[in-house]
Amino acid sequence: ILQKLKQLASEKGSEPGELDIWKTTGISLCKDNNTLVFYRKTRDNEESHQISLSEISQCKPQKMMHTDQGFSGVERIIMELTPLSKKPIVLEFFNTHTDTSALGDEISILNKWDSIITPRLNKN
Repeated sequence: ILQKLKQLASEKGSEPGELDIWKTTGISLCKDNNTLVFYRKTRDNEESHQISLSEISQCKPQKMMHTDQGFSGVERIIMELTPLSKKPIVLEFFNTHTDTSALGDEISILNKWDSIITPRLNKN
């Protein structure tokens, strides 16, 4: 995961700065610019993003719940980033249908990155 984050940052002329890696997912803010890099691999899919935070107007962390036979639990944890002129970018931190292990620290990681990303957004 770290190698993928390094590669994504390198493509933007930088290297990973602040970062978190959990299970098969990683997120980092590049050292030399305002770019967020994200990588996630599930059993069915592989996704990566290089996002210039100066082009993002809103960051919205979300926890989606489901209820089944009286039991309620977290189904998905996502970070929705809204660009100034495009459809939102969804970074998935957890999904019960594609993750191979149970929910861990994803909620605290989501909250941490919300506090890192939000001050760097384009508020115009």
